[in-house]
Amino acid sequence: RWNSARDVTIGHQQLSICWDKDGTRWFWTAENYAADVNATRYIKRFQVADGASTQLTISNQEQFKVWGDDVSGTGSATTAISLDGKYLVTEHSDAGDTNRVRVFDLPAMMLGGAGDYSTASLFEWTFELNTTTYPLQGMACDGSTVYIFTGNITVGPTLKVFAYTLDGTLIQEIDDFTVGETAARGDDTGTDAYELEGAGWIWQGSQPFLAVNIASGDPGDVGTRVNRIWAFGAK
Repeated sequence: RWNSARDVTIGHQQLSICWDKDGTRWFWTAENYAADVNATRYIKRFQVADGASTQLTISNQEQFKVWGDDVSGTGSATTAISLDGKYLVTEHSDAGDTNRVRVFDLPAMMLGGAGDYSTASLFEWTFELNTTTYPLQGMACDGSTVYIFTGNITVGPTLKVFAYTLDGTLIQEIDDFTVGETAARGDDTGTDAYELEGAGWIWQGSQPFLAVNIASGDPGDVGTRVNRIWAFGAK
């Protein structure tokens, strides 16, 4: 299913899923600037259900403040839910090359509902990265490791991936992430452009796999734009 009209009440930048104690499914994403001029400080949870024909019904939207009033700009908060359901990880790219990450207690947020959590993070840390060449495109967390996916081949030579502990200790940096590159370059759309466009955990049988979306082709041309999801073991 899909909506034929763009929704302007929820934002863009990552999409994560969790379930509450009653088994109800919730989605998380960034806030929308049409809904709040200070959208970069907020994330949103909401529900999705089948609507008429191909449409989806978006309901029960709730706003969560995860960054303080000192955060401004035009970026969106990237948010990931950990595979074990314990943590919500969110990122904000400040002016310059500083990226800020916060880790929250997800069950506490689920039970507490909408509100200001900007001073309630369990962990907070920063890392430096050229955000022009390596824009942050997605995050994933398995409950102990935060995976950060960056890059856009139209503005940089490679895609970079970082693995951090929950408290911000760097475990590994992959300077040239090549998953999906051969297929993307083989699309023969007149450009070698491709980029990471989101990450998350999926289940294949009873095993979890880390998955990323690699987009290739002209983003302005639906006829040549291709998105492929690649799943692989986190190690």
